[in-house]
Amino acid sequence: VTGQLLAAVVVGLVISVFTFIGRYSEVGVLDGDPVRGGELTSVVRHAGLVGMSIKHIMNSWVVVFRLKGFVFFASAQSVMKSVRGMVERESGNPEYRRLKLVVFECKKLDGLDSSASKEFKKLAADA
Repeated sequence: VTGQLLAAVVVGLVISVFTFIGRYSEVGVLDGDPVRGGELTSVVRHAGLVGMSIKHIMNSWVVVFRLKGFVFFASAQSVMKSVRGMVERESGNPEYRRLKLVVFECKKLDGLDSSASKEFKKLAADA
């Protein structure tokens, strides 16, 4: 009887772990939609044409992904899929209008595991 009880507890624990991982992987790690560079604000103000030119260039070249929570393998793959999808959509643009900088804002990020770190390194290597 003791052996059966132990097996039942182990099976229950394994099922609980997989259920937790499955539900946690559904929680998004992106805090809203990606923000284009032209939507960002700065404490430095540029007058007239210079300000408009900087905003126009930033809108084409920069995108910010705001991360939140804890990033692990499954959620890192979804973030990378979003980034790569955006880069592919931009590939039809002329070279001077293509995305050049991807910024990950980590202000609300709690942490990331080693597999997520490898995904970010792989993205940087692909760039």
